[in-house]
Amino acid sequence: MFLLIPQNYGRDLSDTAVVTTGGEEWLRQRSVLYRPLAGVPALAPGESTVTIGTEGFNEWRTLPATGAVSINGADCWRLYGADFKQKAAGMGNGSAPLSGPGPNYLILFGVPGTAISLNLAP
Repeated sequence: MFLLIPQNYGRDLSDTAVVTTGGEEWLRQRSVLYRPLAGVPALAPGESTVTIGTEGFNEWRTLPATGAVSINGADCWRLYGADFKQKAAGMGNGSAPLSGPGPNYLILFGVPGTAISLNLAP
């Protein structure tokens, strides 16, 4: 990276790199990873378990436009609408209704190896 900014000496510059994670190309800028939305797995109806991987990355899931989701075992979780405006959030266990014209997105936080139980009801 080459940049000349008078009086600033190029402060706070960072390179963006393409990294392969799980067979997908993600973008890394400093300590932030950006994942393609198309690669976020859809949560199947009924009960399922999501495990936080050894890397400690937060786990994302795509949810349908309607229904409800219950979360058990997460350190923290957040639910976003299709416009990525936060609809609900919680620490530990919780549940939230799903609504909206498009899909919803759930992010789960936990330490590596944490098994989080999810129940998606139509």
